[in-house]
Order: sequence, then C-alpha cells, then structure tokens
Amino acid sequence: MKVLVTGASGYFGGRLCHALVRQGYSVRAFVRSTSDLSSLPTESPGGHHTGSFELSYGDVTDYSSLLAACSGCYVIFHSAAVVEPWLPDASRFISVNVGGLQNVLQACRETKTIEKIIYTSSFFALGPTDGYIADESQVHPELFFCTEYEKSKFAADKVALLAVSEGVPIVPVYPGVIYGPGKVTTGNIVAKLLIERFNGRLPGYIGPGNDKYSFSHVDDVVEGHIAAMKKGRLGERYLLTGENASFRHVFDVAAILTSTSRPRFNIPLWLVEACGWVSILLSRITGNLPLISPPTVYVMRHQWAYSCEKARKELGYKPRSLKEGLAELTKFTISLVFSYPHAAVYSSYVGVNNVLQRRSSNSSLASQSKKGEDFTLLKTECQRIVGEGVTTYSVFGLFDGHNGTAAAVYTKENLLNNILSAIPSDLNRDEWIAALPRALVAGFVKTDKDFLEKGQASGTTVTFVIIEGWVVTVASVGDSRCILESAEGDIYCLSADHRLECDVEDGGEVGRLNTGAGTEIGPMRCWPGGLCLSRSIGDRDVGEFIVPVPFVKQVKLSTAGGRLIISSDGVWDALSFESALNCSRGMSAEAAAARVVKEAILAKGLRDDTTCIVVNILPPEKIPLHLPPTKKQGKGVFKAMFQKKFPESSSQAEKEYIELDMVEEMFEEGSAMLSQRLDTKYPLSNVFKLFICAVCQVEIKPGEGISIHTVSSNRKTHPWDGPFLCPSCQQKKEAMEGKRPSRDRYSSQK
Repeated sequence: MKVLVTGASGYFGGRLCHALVRQGYSVRAFVRSTSDLSSLPTESPGGHHTGSFELSYGDVTDYSSLLAACSGCYVIFHSAAVVEPWLPDASRFISVNVGGLQNVLQACRETKTIEKIIYTSSFFALGPTDGYIADESQVHPELFFCTEYEKSKFAADKVALLAVSEGVPIVPVYPGVIYGPGKVTTGNIVAKLLIERFNGRLPGYIGPGNDKYSFSHVDDVVEGHIAAMKKGRLGERYLLTGENASFRHVFDVAAILTSTSRPRFNIPLWLVEACGWVSILLSRITGNLPLISPPTVYVMRHQWAYSCEKARKELGYKPRSLKEGLAELTKFTISLVFSYPHAAVYSSYVGVNNVLQRRSSNSSLASQSKKGEDFTLLKTECQRIVGEGVTTYSVFGLFDGHNGTAAAVYTKENLLNNILSAIPSDLNRDEWIAALPRALVAGFVKTDKDFLEKGQASGTTVTFVIIEGWVVTVASVGDSRCILESAEGDIYCLSADHRLECDVEDGGEVGRLNTGAGTEIGPMRCWPGGLCLSRSIGDRDVGEFIVPVPFVKQVKLSTAGGRLIISSDGVWDALSFESALNCSRGMSAEAAAARVVKEAILAKGLRDDTTCIVVNILPPEKIPLHLPPTKKQGKGVFKAMFQKKFPESSSQAEKEYIELDMVEEMFEEGSAMLSQRLDTKYPLSNVFKLFICAVCQVEIKPGEGISIHTVSSNRKTHPWDGPFLCPSCQQKKEAMEGKRPSRDRYSSQK
C-alpha cells in the first residue's frame, strides 16, 4: 500500500519513513527542494527493508505540488509543521501549520484513493494542565497562548475537527514532548538540552523545577502513528504521550545514567527570559534563530501533563518508561558532545566511529548563488549494521551543474544509493572501507548511465566525500575540489581538477580525448557539443569520451584530526588552497565557510555560483571549534597527492612536494579506463551471485555477461574471470574508451 508522508525530512518524519518501509509499505516522502534529506531512507532501499521509498518535491503551502504527490496514495501521514517557539515572521506558523492542513484536506477530497489521514497535532493544541493530568476531552481555554506555534496548532486542530464533522477520514494524534536519538533539532528539544548540559553550557536546572511535561519517545510515537492507521477510529483523537515528569527529573536521570554530576543550582526563569530577549535582538542582526526565546520561558511557567490511556486500549500503544528512553538518548548524546553553530545553510554535526576510537566532527556550508546550479548533499547520521553492531559514516557532496540543473539534482538524489548498492552488505568495517573506491566508480558510472537515458543535455561536476572514522574517501569529476589541512598545519589535495588545461591524467586527458575523436574549442566552460572538462556526469551532447569515471583518493588521518574544505570552482578560480585555509584558520566551521566564500567574491566578484563546505574532524578532547590550530612557522604548507598543472590562482607553495607524515595514503587512482578501475581486490556484488553487472548491479543471464578481462593483455587474468558487465554497460565502456560511436550523442566535432 502506498502512503504519503509530509514533513518527511524532519526529525519525526524521517523515523516514520524508515519504520513504514521496514514494515513493507510503499512510502512517498513529500519534501521541499531545500530540505536536508540525511535522515531519510535511500530510494529503493535494499537489505532488511521490504517496502519501497521515493521522493516527491513540493511544499504543503503549494497545493498543486501536494495534489500531485497524493496521486495513487491510500493514506496520508501529515506531520509537516513549523516547530519553533519563535520566528521573526510569525505568519509562517499559520501559513504552514494551518494552511498546510487545509491543503491536505482539500487534496483528500479531490483524490479518490485516500482512505485515511493521520494528522500529527500537538499536546499544545489541547492547552496547559496546571495541577492535573488531562485526556483527549481537554479543550484549550483560549485565554492565552505561550507561543505562536501553540496558537497555530490550536487553530489547525479546530480545522481538523471541523473536517471530521464533514466526513473527511481523519484521525488526529497528539504526541507529547518527542525525544530520542537522531536529528538534533527544535523538534528534539530534550536531546538539544542534554547536549548543552554535557557541553557545560547549561550548568543548572532551568526554573524552580515545578514544570511538568509528557515525554514521548520518538519510536513510540512512530508506532503510535502506524497503529492509528491500522486501528484508529475515524474522527477520534488519540494522545500519544508518555511519562509525565519535569526537566529537573530528566537532568537527574541523565546524570545517574551517565555517572555525571547533577546540576547544582536553579537558573531563575526571569534570567532565562532576559537572555531570550537578548538572543532575539542578536537573531535579528545575524539571521540565525535564537537558542532560547521568551516564548520558551512562558511555556516553562506551566504544566503540560496528559494521559495516553485511550491509545493504550484502542491502539495497543505501549510507551516506554522515561528512564528506558533516556538510557538510549543519553548514550547517543554523550557520544556527540559537541558544539554546533548555526550554519549558513546546514547545521553542524558529529559522527562517531564505534570501533576503537571516537572522533567528533562539525561542518558548515556557505553559498552565494549566481546561476542557481550548485547543489550540496550532507548526510551525517548514516548507519550501517555490522553483525550485532552499528558503524556510522558521513557523506558530503558538492554538485556544480551546467547547461541547467537537471544533472546536478539527479546526481544528488541518486549517487549515494548507487554507491551503496555496489557494496555487499556482509563486509566488515575494513572490507567496507577497502571496497569504497571501486564502489564509487560503479556508482558514478551508473548514475551517469541512468541520467543519460532521460535524454537531457545537462551536466554536472561532482566532489563526493565519505568519512568513516578517521578514513576520508574522496571521488571527483570536474573542477570542484576538496582539500585537507591536518592538525599539524599541512595541506593535502584530495581531488583532481579535470579541466583540460590541467591535463592531470597519465598520458594527458587531452590526449585521451583526441584519441576519442574529440576536438578542443573554447574558451567557454560549456557550449553545444563541447565542454572544457574531461570528466563529468551527464553532458549528453558532448560524447561519452567525456567520462564519469572519478579520480578517487582515500587517506587516513591521525587521531589529531583535521579540516576539509570542499568548494566549487567559484572559490578555486579566485583563491589558492593556501589562501582559502589562511583566511579561515582558527575559525569555527560556520565562520570558515562564510569567510572562504566572502574572500572568493571579493577577489573576483560573483561570476559563478560560489559554494564552500567546511568539515572539522576532531578528537573528543578538541571540541572547541577553533581548529585546526594556527600553522607552525617554517613548516611545509602543501603536500601534493598527485602531480598536476596548477591554475594561475595557485600559489608557489602549492607546487611544493613534501613527503607525507601525519596523513596515511591508503588508495589513489585516476585512470579514466573503466576496466582498470573495476579490477580490484574487493568484490562489488555478493560472492554467491557470480553473474552480476559490476556497474548497474543487475543480474546477468549465463552467456550474456562480458568480463572486463575479455581483451586484457594481462596474462594473469582470463575472460571467464569477473567482474562482469551487462551488454548495456559494456557498450557504455566501449563508447567511453572511444571504441565505438557514442550512443545517441553528438560528439564535439559536430
């Protein structure tokens, strides 16, 4: 059965999507084009998943996109909402929280297949419960509203109840204060406060301690929503709450569970409110939302305690105890112990390597748009199940489109899934890391192959970074680049520049293209039938000898960590590697990303989209964000990882070659020949399925597969040895190598 989830990219929505897919449902996630998709399943998830997953772009305030997303769906989980205690533009609460629900109801009326709407309301819609515990019969007194969010959820609740009287198949559910592992957002305020507590920035209890809330573990709320879909009576309200307690009790339990000290004093609410007003003033200057605001204090002056007995009886809802839920949450938050800035576009994160050592990271992104063709991917809580344990990794991608945005958007949405599909699920950590380089090649080529079948002429450069523990793996095509500064102050280049004038490949990229019957013209970046890059994804009209085979570099950092800067050519055309690091050294990830973009624009103006992602990879003891440290005087400042021509903007220091010391090189390969790149030690497909295409992962019938060794001159390999390519991928391989005309493309000679 196909279901639609609005608000899918949020903290709760992402967990709901995962649970629905695991239970076999076909899930369509309704997200905005600017949404952070890091908490969502990959499209067509495999492994232990039994359902399917797809994305639908739009906005609940845009009725036409919402109506299109509802097509073919039988159930709508409407969880989209603006969840903030304060916003500079309060009208957003009404337009999204009320107007969005009205659009969902109208779409239900016009879509014949919708059988039920599960509407995620809030305990705020029912009002405070000072001195008693309320149930679903509670009616908001409407005498006052602590926050604009509370006011909007109350108004939306009235809309939902009116729809019930009109026969709309809706079931409103009312979660309490949702908490649990996962995204650290305003929707996960308990995790946010615990992190502040563990970081030492929240030394005391907030208020006198007579507050009371009903705490709901996120996974209990997810199961409650699914139970409401299966068992909920139309028009009935269900409180999906949990144990009622104060935040003082939460801090005390967290201290016991983590063997840390309890807060020693109470912070008076008047002082918190004063800080809130200051935060709002600063927010209006900086544009960042305040960490605390007066409306938050107004909420804390009341009690919000509720009973979930009705949901227990009718839905089988079984909330866990607060101690049990906090045991899971504190384990998650204590490992994060980090300081996260409000990034220009994306907030910082921490990833944890659960094998031998822990490392923390934070990242930030800054961008100035000229043509709107730069896109980014930041996934920071990716988990991989290994035996009975779980390892985590983080992904950062920068996609600089040209001739339109189609290729960049498609690659952003599909590349990671194609890479992961090329790695067996049963590998241990070391095998998984070793398999990454070849999987990256397969993922890039498959993404290019699938996009070209859409018949669009757009293209994109890609710089793709996967961080697992201290190991950083970078794959790149085009001229966006990634550099690393170690904690010792040394600079390493982890990507290649595939502009023709750089000619980085052995034998020369220009030489390879001329062999493939290409012709150099210019000086434009791209033109009908031509491109100044030797590698990219897409670019249908250029010819397949402009290959998607990436340069791949894999290094292991020392436990001192380091900083990555991933930027589009809008930065590197203006700044040398050393200049980018010098102007941002000693700053937080947020400030560093903004400074690099600012310096690039000051140097050459806003001639192109200019995007910068800064990632700090830090050991736990180096939680302060002002890292890496100031470079030591007299120390070498650049360590090249491959020889290449440097653009005019590069400094002489970048052209020095110094022996590696603090960063271990694990893998490097830049060949454009697909057969060379696939012929590596670790398998891409399950060893029990011998006839699997190494690129697109489709099963090959006996006799149809073509070994990459068919025309190999290596005497140690045989045509019957794998890896194998399906006929379609073999044709693409031959076209990329100039052995046959490019399929359905125009070469640059035309």
